[in-house]
Amino acid sequence: MAAMAEAVLACALADAVAEKRSRAARSTHRPRVLAFDVTGSLLNIGALAPLFERLFGDGSVVHEWFGQTILYSETATITGTFTPFSDLSAGVLRMLGAIHQVAVRPGDVDELKQLLSTLPAYPDVLPGLRRLKDAGFRLVTLTDSPDPVSSKAGPLANAGLDKLFERQFAADSVRQYKPSRTTYEMVSQQLNVSAASVCMVAANVWDLIGAKSAGCLTALLARNGVAPLMLAGVPQPDLIGPDLTEVADALDRLNSP
Repeated sequence: MAAMAEAVLACALADAVAEKRSRAARSTHRPRVLAFDVTGSLLNIGALAPLFERLFGDGSVVHEWFGQTILYSETATITGTFTPFSDLSAGVLRMLGAIHQVAVRPGDVDELKQLLSTLPAYPDVLPGLRRLKDAGFRLVTLTDSPDPVSSKAGPLANAGLDKLFERQFAADSVRQYKPSRTTYEMVSQQLNVSAASVCMVAANVWDLIGAKSAGCLTALLARNGVAPLMLAGVPQPDLIGPDLTEVADALDRLNSP
């Protein structure tokens, strides 16, 4: 009986959370600009796994590398020691080599940089972006790793996505990595729109917490291994979907009759 009561309570709590999210979505206004994180949100870093399998004997180390790179980018912002993202990611790879007692050669660093420029898009991304653009949203990117429009070899261009975006913003413009408020404010200021009319779309909860601090709306791409941080005092995403198709559905429903 106790187990049954616990199950009933768990279901009731889940229903309450779902209803709270539904009410929040209904009360959220429709944004004008959608700002997308790129690496890990639109582009799949799983494509790096063979490199990490070869170096470390375990392809999942790619997630350790990515997490440590984000950690030290945030550290660089807090301490005022900004380093270009490509140098930072290479430094973290060498650091992991020392930790795991693996020799990381210059050629391995070059291979990492090359692979980062050719990451494939998730299958839902291209149709999702086209749908949102056709719906009248302004699409931009906001990333820690720059991919200038003029680049012929940038990751967005190589993935066939660059033409869908009005602008590409990067943290190096303000020398502060996300989740610094300054980085998100750059988007609204340069587009001459209010922060509240911008929705940050990312598969990183920490990214959305930063966007919220700048007054933006937020949408979480809850891809495999991603979930909201359900903690008191932590701002929750305005919209959540397992992929861009579901997030586009949620955006379409905003302010609809």
